[in-house]
Amino acid sequence: MHKKFHIELDSLKRDLENYDRYNIVSSERLAYGSITISDRESVKQSIINYVKENEDIDTEKLIGDIFPKFTPHLFISHKSQDAGLAIKLANILFEKYDILSFIDSQVWHHINDIQKILDEEFSKKSEGLYDYRKSNIVSSNIFAMLSSSLYRTIDDSDGFIFIDRATKPNTARITHSTISQINTESPWIYLENIYSNLIRKKSHNRSQIIIAKAGLEKLAEDVSVSTESRKEPKFTYTAESVDSRTIQTIAKVLDTPYDKRKKHPLEGLDFVYSLLS
Repeated sequence: MHKKFHIELDSLKRDLENYDRYNIVSSERLAYGSITISDRESVKQSIINYVKENEDIDTEKLIGDIFPKFTPHLFISHKSQDAGLAIKLANILFEKYDILSFIDSQVWHHINDIQKILDEEFSKKSEGLYDYRKSNIVSSNIFAMLSSSLYRTIDDSDGFIFIDRATKPNTARITHSTISQINTESPWIYLENIYSNLIRKKSHNRSQIIIAKAGLEKLAEDVSVSTESRKEPKFTYTAESVDSRTIQTIAKVLDTPYDKRKKHPLEGLDFVYSLLS
């Protein structure tokens, strides 16, 4: 991740409402491959079947059922009640620029289901009564596998957007000193913002654009989005953290004409960055 943005909820809502006057964009389901809230029952059943059929639970398998199969260009962090706005923003970015965004609420809605399924299988003593120790083990494992996967997904993303519902104005930076002042009902949002401060700074490999432009599309597909091998994360413990640029409006992103034909998605991403600068 090498770009980080912060937008107030009211500003985003206003821009999307103006865009809606002339365009129809879904706020319920992503236009590209990802599970959604509407997939909840099928995902639950898949996990239930897996847990019942296996004594040893593979956490990678569980995470694989709820995390996207693609490497996102952007990680969009938001509160649960703003999921529709985040999905709409992601769909616009995809339709206009071929940008793939990870929407964190697509995961949240399935985490409680996973914990409930595991508790029912391993912690239940009687109806409505669970073994405290075993339930804690389940909770610890859920937290560990989700937090590590969130970290990995943020690390793999090129940019990070935080949709802020806070009522306090003029928050231009998310730093180690200000992160604790951000009000949120979700500990996962807090965790995501902490990770975005601590994550190593890197961008997606732009050499893919050159390869694709040379007509080597197949080779471009084989080049991973992040070509460096995974290293230990480089945590920053200085008082100054990575700046988060405050976005006053995304009107330019929504309204500026862009022809994505024969363009690589990373070109679209860089074009969006330029409009937000």
